[in-house]
Amino acid sequence: MPRKMAKAPYLGRLKLHWCIHDNFPVLDSPTCPKCQNSTIKFNVTPPGDIRPAFERDLARIRSTINSTFGEGLGQLLLPHDNIYILNRTPGIDLSEEIIANGHIYGRFIYNVFKERFEFHPRAVGAQLLLHFAAQKNIPLKHTINMHEDSVPFILEGKSILAPGIAEFDSSIENEDICIVRNDNRYLTLAISHVDGSTIKKMVETGYGKVAKNLKNQRSSLSIPEFLSTIKKQSWENVYEVNKTHMDNIVEESTRFIQKTIQKYPTNAIAVAYSGGKDSLCTLLLVFHAIGPKFHIFFADTGLELPETIENTHEVAKLLGMQEHVHIRNAYDKFWDLIDHFGPPGRDYRFCCHGLKAQRINEIIDDVAPGEKVLSFLGQRRYESFSRAAEERVYVNSFIPQQIAAAPIKNWNAMEVWLYILHYPHIVENKRVKVPVNEMYYHEFERIGCYLCPASDLATLKGLREVHPEMMKRWDNWLENYAVKQHLPRDYIKYGLWRFKHLDTQWKNSFEKQGIEYGSFGFETPSLIQFNTNQTDTLITGKINLPVHINELENLLQALPGETFNSNSVLRYISRQLEFQLDKSGDFSIHPQTTEKTISKFLNQILALLLKTENCANCGVCEDICPQNIIRIKKMVTHYIPVMVPSVESPCIHCLKCISHCPLHQKIKEN
Repeated sequence: MPRKMAKAPYLGRLKLHWCIHDNFPVLDSPTCPKCQNSTIKFNVTPPGDIRPAFERDLARIRSTINSTFGEGLGQLLLPHDNIYILNRTPGIDLSEEIIANGHIYGRFIYNVFKERFEFHPRAVGAQLLLHFAAQKNIPLKHTINMHEDSVPFILEGKSILAPGIAEFDSSIENEDICIVRNDNRYLTLAISHVDGSTIKKMVETGYGKVAKNLKNQRSSLSIPEFLSTIKKQSWENVYEVNKTHMDNIVEESTRFIQKTIQKYPTNAIAVAYSGGKDSLCTLLLVFHAIGPKFHIFFADTGLELPETIENTHEVAKLLGMQEHVHIRNAYDKFWDLIDHFGPPGRDYRFCCHGLKAQRINEIIDDVAPGEKVLSFLGQRRYESFSRAAEERVYVNSFIPQQIAAAPIKNWNAMEVWLYILHYPHIVENKRVKVPVNEMYYHEFERIGCYLCPASDLATLKGLREVHPEMMKRWDNWLENYAVKQHLPRDYIKYGLWRFKHLDTQWKNSFEKQGIEYGSFGFETPSLIQFNTNQTDTLITGKINLPVHINELENLLQALPGETFNSNSVLRYISRQLEFQLDKSGDFSIHPQTTEKTISKFLNQILALLLKTENCANCGVCEDICPQNIIRIKKMVTHYIPVMVPSVESPCIHCLKCISHCPLHQKIKEN
């Protein structure tokens, strides 16, 4: 598994502090609210979207520690009578720091190449494992015991060499994290370069570099002293210590909700609910701010987990808002779309637009036909670069009638959970316990469509265990897709359907593992071939797509210019270029503009040709057209979008029907 991590994304302030005196996590304060002592700013890995570890999270981590380092050590390292914080870190799959008692004990990851969970201890975690193993007489695995005379060299940061090894665990594999010790004295952590059988040969010959010394993982912490000062805590105590902070952020979000409503006094008010923690937090905040005077929008993409549907109704019932819930269902539309577009990707999320956004558009048309709706969303900056960059109030071009507002934009996940689970929520003058989506208690960090390409392989593995019947349909479809596209088994094994373009981190990981990824389907054939005899005034070539001249002529109305159809040859003239295309795909361009503009134009032509041939009836172009002049026409064997402008509603050439089309998204970098 690669040890080099991706560059850490700073999406917001790192809020975690720690009170060493009382052993409390303190949010965003240099002083402990309880004892008034100074807190320590905790250097978690950005983005710092810290969250509480639930019991099932901890059970999985303990089990992994037991199998890796020794039976019983998981319970000793992470006893039940304390609190633990998880912090997701960059990596190609699941990777979370485990924080306890003011220290990072280690990192819990899913190794996609070995298809297993792993615990990678940090210095304090390794020291504790060594201490408990000695104390309880538990054979410690993944350890290398060094001769006394090699200790000074190890402490200087030298590599772990075979002549200095007294004992080692024969189950060590290449690139495992190992605890380096001198009997019961902790020295450092190291990454093995070879496996146990090779170490044996090296030790016998007295020659060879066995492991790389992680120099920054040495520690002089006194473990007996550290353990004697630990004060056990509960999440109820954590909330009480951070109550002032929580009251402040709740008050700020409440003011934001009220001021935003005042800014749009005539618009209907809604909360877009997804069944996840962030939309639940937002729903409760809006309820707290204005009472049950709003709508609840739920877009059922057809890929929702049953726990999500159940939670939506439970929350609405608790708040007495069953009559305020508006649900629209996409049913099996996803399965129709993927037959046209292939699987969705993190960089190709046609499903969000064709499933979720469309359902919200339908609900808005019912609730406030022809009007805009002010909708509060559970979006937070710590989730992604795009969400960090968005304004707190904005309009999503895929949902043009929705004014979106994000009350918890600056909250981290720990603040969200403290609010949901421990803030006093009052309904009809009674404090109530808020129902939480059950999937959060089954080792799932995020809740959404069960086939979301943003999911990591660890999450998909968990889904196959919790909902095997739902995942079976997807796995069968994916198997058939891979066969049709002549893709290797590794395409499915590594979940590469989740990417349209393979990012650098994955490429580096494959290269380090010696895996050839050239056959994984990321190199697509060009849809355009250019002739070699180009000049500054003439560009010629061939488009490798079926050309339907009449249908293309209609759709070319989206571009500003004039179109002429003569003898199966289509001419388009604008201020920037003159374009000619015949039904065989041969084209010519007389440019009066830059290469970048020509490239953009050709991508638009490709998208329009694909729309005439492979429209999936996703409805995105119909929904986002501000003039409402696009109709999806059903033919005998396929669908085709048709533009119907008029004097009263002309095309304004906004180009949204092209730029927002999933087919354009698919080929825009061709």
